[in-house]
Amino acid sequence: MDLFSHLCEMKKYIWIAIAAIILSLIISLLISISTNKKYKEDIEFYDNNFKALTLEADSLKNNAIAYQFEIEQLEYLNDSIIDKLNNSRQELKIKDKTIQQMQYVLSQGTVKDSIVFKDTVFRDKFIKIDTTLGDKWYSLEVKSLTPKSLHFNMSYTSELEVYAYKQRVILGTPKKCFISRWFQKKHNVIRVTVKDNNPHAVIKDKKFIILNTK
Repeated sequence: MDLFSHLCEMKKYIWIAIAAIILSLIISLLISISTNKKYKEDIEFYDNNFKALTLEADSLKNNAIAYQFEIEQLEYLNDSIIDKLNNSRQELKIKDKTIQQMQYVLSQGTVKDSIVFKDTVFRDKFIKIDTTLGDKWYSLEVKSLTPKSLHFNMSYTSELEVYAYKQRVILGTPKKCFISRWFQKKHNVIRVTVKDNNPHAVIKDKKFIILNTK
């Protein structure tokens, strides 16, 4: 092999080495960008949950920030409400890959009122009334403090669970034959299930809206 051929051969290997170095640098850069992006997402993730926790402890309970978790994390969070939601979700057979949101709202109300018997004459002796009816979801306290009045104190508890999840449904009217339904076109919808744990409560109406923003 003459000198010229030897130099050409060396040049070829040099270019291969340069290409390998450049490829390595590109791969390292892409990994670094991906790592930085993941790091940034983690920072935003933890910052969001910290703010959500801080606002949860605030006295203004009508304002909140939504927590953000991976579905796998739900099994390891030491939170009774999240445990309740996740257990209910599994009982409702909502799959991990379809769940979008879980919401929990606990509300309580109290009503006080009284009845005054005006221009009423009682023949019998005044009988004092002091009784309470109810269970963990409602309480009705009735008292007669004077012969001509009844006082009522009623409290009520509502415990709502809301689940939003993806579901594939048939586009248009389903065919009567189940085999034909297999070949009908389907699309994704967001199904919402609302559960009130108060057995005395009946959900009369509901509406959920997703706004598509550009």
